[in-house]
Amino acid sequence: MLVLFSGCKEVPPVEELVCESTEDISYQEQIAPILEASCNNDGCHSAGFVSGDFTHYDGVLDKVNDGTLFLRLEDGSMPPITPLSSEQLQLIVCWISNDSPNN
Repeated sequence: MLVLFSGCKEVPPVEELVCESTEDISYQEQIAPILEASCNNDGCHSAGFVSGDFTHYDGVLDKVNDGTLFLRLEDGSMPPITPLSSEQLQLIVCWISNDSPNN
């Protein structure tokens, strides 16, 4: 007799991320510092990282355009160690909602 057990890791629900501001968001002044502090660590989204290089705008834009940056923020899986604050999430979501300008 073969018995298989399957388990799922229960992930707490995350509120739907929606931009709640009309403020212009600056990539250089607001988004890049968040990514630098929370995502560009050794072994994470540093230069040349296979799952996305967040050390420059084009690397971030790649993950915005394929939808994975938003998806990972929305499901709470990124960043894995220290979650972003609701204010930081709002800035990134609004920046993405406003076509992710390189400003």
